[in-house]
Amino acid sequence: MEHINHFVNTFNYRLEPSVKTHLKNVYSTLTASVLSASLGAYLHLFTNLSSIIGPFLQLIATIGFTLALSFSTPDAKNQNKRFGYMLAVGLFSGLSLGPLLEMTLFIDTSILPTALLATAFIFGCFTISAIFADRRQYLYVSGIASSAASLLFFMAITNIFFNSYAIYKTYFYIHFALMCALVLIDTVRIIELRAHGDTDHIMHACMLFLDLIQIFRYLLIILTDKERQSNNNKKKRN
Repeated sequence: MEHINHFVNTFNYRLEPSVKTHLKNVYSTLTASVLSASLGAYLHLFTNLSSIIGPFLQLIATIGFTLALSFSTPDAKNQNKRFGYMLAVGLFSGLSLGPLLEMTLFIDTSILPTALLATAFIFGCFTISAIFADRRQYLYVSGIASSAASLLFFMAITNIFFNSYAIYKTYFYIHFALMCALVLIDTVRIIELRAHGDTDHIMHACMLFLDLIQIFRYLLIILTDKERQSNNNKKKRN
């Protein structure tokens, strides 16, 4: 109990009241977006909506609503409309995850809850690290992330010519690590933006949602690939 009280007191000390209120709004909007994405995934698995719309239109809709949210004015007049844009981004992101979820459930139904728990754990750890970390460390992490992004670009170009599975796997895991680091970077950025007067909690929630959905996507791929290799090894032994 003493450790919990110390944690809460430290949390209150690290963040100003306006920032804490802003983060509550951000994570409330993020929760609503995750629920909207869950609805999108459900619609893909149990209805024909995804096949009717098609993957290309789903991608265009996701990009379109994200751009609409980015370029709309963040004031009280547009708040409900912008919140609707955010829910639409979540819905179409969930729809686009549908084929991957379908394949995952076909291989092993236990992969989905494992990926969900792992995503929540990773997101929570990096979020807490961002809140309690020294802001100067943000510069170091941002520098490393920029270097990693440059490395990924050159690896992608190189693999066009070599078509190496080893390069692809290295690229994949570095990209996954970068997505995890972005949770920390974006959380610190949101805190700093609010401290300087930016109150656009819906756009800030969109930043974190895009990080979260990518981490979940990568974990699904990693766990599904491992389970598939395990099944193939079992068949070879038999």
